[in-house]
Amino acid sequence: MKIGILTQPLRSNYGGILQAYALQQILIRLGYNPIVLNRDFDYPPFRLFLLRCASVVKCVFRKYVLGKRNIRISNPLSTDYMIYKNEYYDNIELQSFIKHHITRTCVLRSSKLLKLYVKFNGLRCFIVGSDQVWREAYSPCITDYFLHFLPKGGGYKKISYAASFGVKKTDISNDKLLLCADGLKSFDAISVREETGVDIVNTISGMKATLVLDPTLLLKAEDYSVLIDAQDKKSKSGIVCYVLDPDDGKWSIMNDVAFSLGRETTLLSLCPKDDNGNNNKLVSVSKWLSSIANADFVVTDSFHGCVFSVIFQKNFIAIANQDRGIDRFCTLLKSLRLADRLVFSYDEYLKKKKALLAVINYCNVKNKLEALRANSMFFLRKSLKDC
Repeated sequence: MKIGILTQPLRSNYGGILQAYALQQILIRLGYNPIVLNRDFDYPPFRLFLLRCASVVKCVFRKYVLGKRNIRISNPLSTDYMIYKNEYYDNIELQSFIKHHITRTCVLRSSKLLKLYVKFNGLRCFIVGSDQVWREAYSPCITDYFLHFLPKGGGYKKISYAASFGVKKTDISNDKLLLCADGLKSFDAISVREETGVDIVNTISGMKATLVLDPTLLLKAEDYSVLIDAQDKKSKSGIVCYVLDPDDGKWSIMNDVAFSLGRETTLLSLCPKDDNGNNNKLVSVSKWLSSIANADFVVTDSFHGCVFSVIFQKNFIAIANQDRGIDRFCTLLKSLRLADRLVFSYDEYLKKKKALLAVINYCNVKNKLEALRANSMFFLRKSLKDC
């Protein structure tokens, strides 16, 4: 049976891309035909479009008249709002991976188009997740991620797998919260990624949710090795620092780890710069995976940086990332008995330095991870039983 997966738009996010890939792979192994419903942001309203056109004219003048060659001219119809909030980074390698490894629908820019696609393609089974799909600030239309666009009483199978609110208290606006809660009540099975998510689901809807692993953890190291190019497999990484939101404290931790272990440093970033300080190209998924797989040690403030450190059995330090949500770090590391790998500051790192730089006993972690995988797979199989 064909299963529609509803996750966030896949762009410049290694973790977001790989969780979608992993969930599809697991569903294929279970005998299903999954497809990502490519729900994206709507086109900008007319007033915003005009403002962007004015910006394009200014950029053209600065680039071709004033000679500032690093100026990017963006499409005024772009739905990638990050282009207009931050600097642009070339993600052609990531888009190539998505094209070749993830099955998606055409772009669906509204709830109406989403509904029409479902109707004309006869989809009857849906999985919402994973990643922070239930965080309104990150999702194109939050009610769609509670399947509110589906007609009531249509006999649809509705499941969430490792869905996340991202924060301890939901950020869903009051005018949409009742609609989302009503949507939750129609789900056949609900699972979330964080312990706080279990509480939120119960608070807003009275429904019970099961705690499961992020889908990336359902696959093993050998499953990801096939995605790494032969050349990348041979490269050494030393100390890998994958930090999404750098600050002085995080730089201090990274530098001290590199000095203490006497290794060269490989920097991975969603905001890469070249030697001249200009915006650079994002590395491929193959290079990103191989960097962690070949690392001597990993320092990261990324949830999926932690995940792949565990998958490839690397010694690592997780730096709490308050803005992006720390509950996912706490739940994952606690469940694997690795909570002591999480630090909130440079001072805490210094106090725990000896333990943090010690070798992780992955025999114990592996046994715990296998048990959690079994429970998560049981949830999926049971939830999909009638599909």
